[in-house]
Amino acid sequence: MIVLALIAALVVLAVAFPHTFYDQFIWRYFWGPIVADAMGAYSTEYGGVRAFSGYNIVNTATYAILTVGALYVAYSHLKGKAEEGDIKKFIFALFPLMIYGSVARVLEDMGLFLSLDLQAMFITPLIYIQILILFLCVIFASMRFSSSRYPLPMVVAIVACALSVVLLQSSLSMRMSYLYLALVSAVFIWLSTKFREWHRQGFLFSLFLLSLALYYVISYAPNAELRPMVLLGSLSLPALVTFLIFILPLPSYFKDPLCLAAVFSQMLDATATYIGISQFGYYEKHVLPSFVMGTAGPWVMIPIKLAVVLLVIYAIKDENETVKDIALLMIIILGMAPGTRDMLRITLGV
Repeated sequence: MIVLALIAALVVLAVAFPHTFYDQFIWRYFWGPIVADAMGAYSTEYGGVRAFSGYNIVNTATYAILTVGALYVAYSHLKGKAEEGDIKKFIFALFPLMIYGSVARVLEDMGLFLSLDLQAMFITPLIYIQILILFLCVIFASMRFSSSRYPLPMVVAIVACALSVVLLQSSLSMRMSYLYLALVSAVFIWLSTKFREWHRQGFLFSLFLLSLALYYVISYAPNAELRPMVLLGSLSLPALVTFLIFILPLPSYFKDPLCLAAVFSQMLDATATYIGISQFGYYEKHVLPSFVMGTAGPWVMIPIKLAVVLLVIYAIKDENETVKDIALLMIIILGMAPGTRDMLRITLGV
């Protein structure tokens, strides 16, 4: 109800004060940067107001506040209510979705979408908002229909996604094989009848979406200027750092699987960012990292991110499992999503 009320308030303000509220605020700081990014332009203009691609202080602060708010709401609802292991099951189901979001974002970088509206929908943060809503619908529906004979939510979701791909073929620069689409859909519908627990249903749906996105990446790869050493370099350092933390005589809470995943994801983001900026002319869009790297160089994000993630793990070590799992989930997402996207984008040369 709060979210709907906020959306309604934004719509009313935009209609009542189109230039002051929409042009000067919504367009300049939120929608305009997304449109500019979709156009591949540094900036774009609407109603005499110029918006610049990427992140700015206003949208960065807003997204941060919304993230903290979402964490607080999740904590409030789950504290003392979630069964043992439920949060970990949710994170398990979410892992393929994190990678899918990054791969889907790379599809926009590849120029797959011919429509500007489609391009905008696959740009951060809209890509992650829409896939999270879809994922949560499947999760909650699977819980609701867990006693039914057939996994109806999964069947409906898979068929709907497959039909969406078919309907969007004319708006894509590459076409998906209908045979591949039919086979993948059939395989995941069959798997969903075998693994009926809600978290397994969520995992399978995430994996299904990832399999669709990877089709386009694999189809694009033969014509791309591939850089396999980027892939190797982006994964090697995070793997080495994570392995060292695992084998060194550190306290046991650093060696928890989710903690190790958090370290790996943040190291992946830092390493891919360093490689992209220092060797291939990419640039940082986020406000604070851009300032830090502009001062000390792109290499500095590797020790900074490692220090921050270890400090967070230490700070939450005595919290209850729900709080720790939610905090680690956010750390993993904030590292894995941009890190995977940057690694794939540089590897494909887009």
